[in-house]
Amino acid sequence: MASIFINFQTGDGDGAACALDERLSSEFGRDEVLRSSRSIELGVDHRPALEEGVRHCRVLLVVIGPHWNVKALWEDDDWVRREIAEALRLRKRVIPVLFGKGTRLPDEDSLPDDVKGLVHQQNSTSTHRDLHVWLDFLPRHLVEVEPELGIGVVPGLHRLTTWWQERPESRILPAGFQLAGRDAAVRRIEDWLSGPAFALVIRGNSRYEAQTFVAAVVSTSHPPPRAVLVDSADGAKHALRLLPLLIVTPPGQIDVQTAVDKGHHVLVVADSHEAPRSGEIALPRTPRDEAREVLVAHGVDPAEADALAAAARRSVRALTRRLTVGAETPPWAGASATDLAVTLALVGEWAAGTEDTAEIDPDRRILERLTGRPYQKVERFALDHSKADDPLLHRTSTSYQLADVRDAWAFLGSRLGASGFGRWRNLVFEVMFGDGASGHLRRGVVQVLAAAGTAGDTRAERLVGEILRYAEEDRSGQRWSRLAKALPLIAEASPTAFLDAVGRGLSGESPALAFPIPGNSYGPPPRTHLLLALGRLCWSGEHISRAACAMARLAELDPEPDGNHRNSPLETLVDALVSVVPLATATPGHRRAAIMDVLRHNPRIGRQLLLRSLSGDSGAHTLVDRPEFRDWPAPFVTVPQEDREPAPEWLVDRALGELREWPAWWVDVVGSMAQFRDETRRRFTTALVDLQVEAVDPHVRMRLWWAVLDHLTQFPEPVLWEFAVRWEPVELPERHARWFNSEIVPVEVFDDFQGFLERVFLGRKAVVEELLSSWGVEGIVQLASEVNSPRDLGSLVAEVADPLLLEELFPLFAGYGHSAELASGWLTAAARTEPLRVGEVVSSGLTSWDPATQARVLLALPGSADVLELVKTADRAAQAVYWQRTTLVPEDHSRERYLGELVARDRAESVLHALYVAVRTRSWTPSAALFVSALRAVAQRPGPLPASLSHEVAVLLDHLGATSDDQDVVADLEIAYFSVLRRQRPPVSLYRRISTDPHQFVRRVRQAVEGTGGLSRPELWLALTECRSVPATAHWVDEALGLLATTGVASFGEQCIGSMLAGSPVGEDGTWPAEFVRDLLEELERPDVDEGFVRGARNDHVAGSRIAAGGGAEEREQAVEHEKWANRIEQRWPHTASLLRVCADGFVRSAMRFDEHAEDDHDA
Repeated sequence: MASIFINFQTGDGDGAACALDERLSSEFGRDEVLRSSRSIELGVDHRPALEEGVRHCRVLLVVIGPHWNVKALWEDDDWVRREIAEALRLRKRVIPVLFGKGTRLPDEDSLPDDVKGLVHQQNSTSTHRDLHVWLDFLPRHLVEVEPELGIGVVPGLHRLTTWWQERPESRILPAGFQLAGRDAAVRRIEDWLSGPAFALVIRGNSRYEAQTFVAAVVSTSHPPPRAVLVDSADGAKHALRLLPLLIVTPPGQIDVQTAVDKGHHVLVVADSHEAPRSGEIALPRTPRDEAREVLVAHGVDPAEADALAAAARRSVRALTRRLTVGAETPPWAGASATDLAVTLALVGEWAAGTEDTAEIDPDRRILERLTGRPYQKVERFALDHSKADDPLLHRTSTSYQLADVRDAWAFLGSRLGASGFGRWRNLVFEVMFGDGASGHLRRGVVQVLAAAGTAGDTRAERLVGEILRYAEEDRSGQRWSRLAKALPLIAEASPTAFLDAVGRGLSGESPALAFPIPGNSYGPPPRTHLLLALGRLCWSGEHISRAACAMARLAELDPEPDGNHRNSPLETLVDALVSVVPLATATPGHRRAAIMDVLRHNPRIGRQLLLRSLSGDSGAHTLVDRPEFRDWPAPFVTVPQEDREPAPEWLVDRALGELREWPAWWVDVVGSMAQFRDETRRRFTTALVDLQVEAVDPHVRMRLWWAVLDHLTQFPEPVLWEFAVRWEPVELPERHARWFNSEIVPVEVFDDFQGFLERVFLGRKAVVEELLSSWGVEGIVQLASEVNSPRDLGSLVAEVADPLLLEELFPLFAGYGHSAELASGWLTAAARTEPLRVGEVVSSGLTSWDPATQARVLLALPGSADVLELVKTADRAAQAVYWQRTTLVPEDHSRERYLGELVARDRAESVLHALYVAVRTRSWTPSAALFVSALRAVAQRPGPLPASLSHEVAVLLDHLGATSDDQDVVADLEIAYFSVLRRQRPPVSLYRRISTDPHQFVRRVRQAVEGTGGLSRPELWLALTECRSVPATAHWVDEALGLLATTGVASFGEQCIGSMLAGSPVGEDGTWPAEFVRDLLEELERPDVDEGFVRGARNDHVAGSRIAAGGGAEEREQAVEHEKWANRIEQRWPHTASLLRVCADGFVRSAMRFDEHAEDDHDA
């Protein structure tokens, strides 16, 4: 409501009232001044409006001119009188304004009783001659006599809600965005405001951030509290004259204690240069997920909302500029913008902090060369500009980065002159192709390049062209590998230059990009980043066809790089072009044109795309990545299955045309027809029935016949049954492979699954008998060429065939592939059913065969003592192959001998598996010596132990620990395997030995420090520091300390004792550690023991799994708990209490570190 009410009589003070209204409105705002003829809308009942206006105003100005009619006041319905009377009754400040030469107040006796008090109010006079002077004087006078009117008028004193409404953030971002994820801080302020007046400090990432948060809290309160923002000395001085309210002010701006004494709540908004003190509010930065939820709730696309939420965490001011047309220039980009700001806008991001100097130092040297300044000055500039209200830079725990790359380039990119472009070019080449730059700097440089290209800067396109041509000059692929992670953003920087380079790299007889690009042993392979880059370009209607053709060429040259289906170029194409919900938003017309282009340039890949599209394939959704800088994306629209349209006519027509040209493609099409819509399937069925047999190769006809039979199991159409009968390739024995290769069990046979298996077996047996009678062994060999498991087929042949076939089947061992596998399966089964007959043939003929055939025959025989004797008679080369490949463990007394030979032949890992099976199944009892020799042999091999051994080795060591008489040997093996068992099984025997025998403890400590005993020092060192087996007695501790005193390893030994004590259980009083451990710590008070105890206590309470975005909440809980324990035992065990407080301090530091990491995760 208005604070100033102008009362006037029509026909007397109209002009003066208008002049007053105009001047006061310009000073206090139109909403703060009420003049009936302006303030009350036409058609609105003026009576309640006038009554409310008088009740809520602070000052009533009564304009009295030379023609002021006193007689009119005596009318009961005269509103001039009623307004004056009500103001006097409510003790408002009423100021008569006498306008005109000679104008005087009326006599008291001439006025009605309820307005007689008007003549006693101090008045103000003015004439036409001095009107302008008086109008300038009046506002200042009103503020002086009525301090509340100074809010929004006195420089540096703002009404907080008005100040917030003027901020672009309040207009552009959704309501509540500033409060998202900050519920605790909101409640803290609300509780504080509801209590007595006192001062409170709130610290945000910047003062401005804290200020806008408080303004948002006040503005969303119902009703909002009276609140002002004070940011000048004049404003502070005037604020102390106001009625009690909320004063928001930066540090040092107002006398806080005086303000509190006058009844004000004072909220000091500060930045986080200093850590929050006790009682202060530490304002968390907006959590990314909650900010995203607010944006999504207001209709923003989820992926775009995620990007905007991340940008808001770095700089809300930059985000509002991104969303605003004609935004104001930020302070760092004004006329006074420094050369350093422009230079850092080229860098984008670089490593900072103190944890990894190997990563930080190279970046610092690059920055010093680029800026021509010592790094200390660069960092000082960066720190200042990361804490500003409108930051250029953002500081994480590991890096400095531009708060908004696009924002920085938009305002600073134009200041890059010719020499600046040269520095930019040199920087990009040094960072992208050199060895020193950190991942932060590499990412920052390429993000700037993408931002510049997206903004239409032709220099970025030129630079991208130079980078890619330089990479092409290296035929080894190493330069492409260095660019790999940057390729998606390089593609965004200049799509045309990138596609030109990829086109050149995929052309010619030996394309440079046709083969795997060399990469690191960790992370996605370089080819993945190339596919991600091409996938991003599929979001653009302008570039989708060229990107699709490039991926089709990759699919043609290298269908599944690294054998990984998820890296398949074809899957990326399907995602982008033909999936039901394509992961790219180019129009259907653009996607159709892209498919047609792929068909023209790569018919085989194009046909696969057609088929995937006809079958409604939803794609793998793996590598079509959203662009980060280009504004190509549009919101996704998910189409329910029942609402999906049939395949377009052009797609069906094109596919049928391809089938006429390539009949062999029918095999793939029929295999997918079950997924076609009914109308589409009918068209293809009609075309298939019309196909001529003679037009198709016999083996293609066989596969098509199989595909039709499979299709008929789901769609038993009579016309296709006739087709199947007509197309059966009776001249091919291998047509029966379908009996052996079926992997799908029909649902209807589940109730009689055993009967189903018997029918399948009888069918297979009948096929084998028919082929043997009609075709002989040659027919079986042809069938083996098509079955999934020739070895299983051989086993069936041994069961069905006459033993006289031995002479015909043995020659197959001399072959390779399916024929040799067939013979091996037959011989393995035949040796079990006809062991004497097979043994005679093998014994008599073994030495007459070539070494390769000897080895295959021996490997096919079931393991036994007789087979081991046969092996001795074989050629040496055959023996070597046998021992290298044999897997059939004998089932007789020769098992130990067989496995021992495998250990000697460097196959101890296979022996470990056999021993594991023996322990689990209890089928036989290997000797302890075999366990030890196999475990030692594997442990002594060069190179790291494979993690896949962990489970089996753990079982074997448990068995040895329970059965072996020599626990020291078991402990040695536990140390040898500690690296792979560390997270699964502690070295039980080792810990049992050292915690009960102080001599053994000291021996192991010496081995760890001095390297004696032939054991791995790092593993033993780590095992000892992680031991939490509490010593058996205090006597053990005394004896161990005495023994350590005579060695040179006392310090490490005492630390290990402290770590062991950290394994203490909770005491009888519910406090950790137990009482006897507290007594030991109090008695010893040895620094090394204390250090080991603290380290052990902290390491034992590290969270095993954490939510990355959760920060250090778990560590803070541990700190509180350790502090609580310390308080409980401080009187009796003061030294232990001090150690618990050291632990608590460590947990607090860890919590702060994890908080920083969580912030980085939100920013990523």
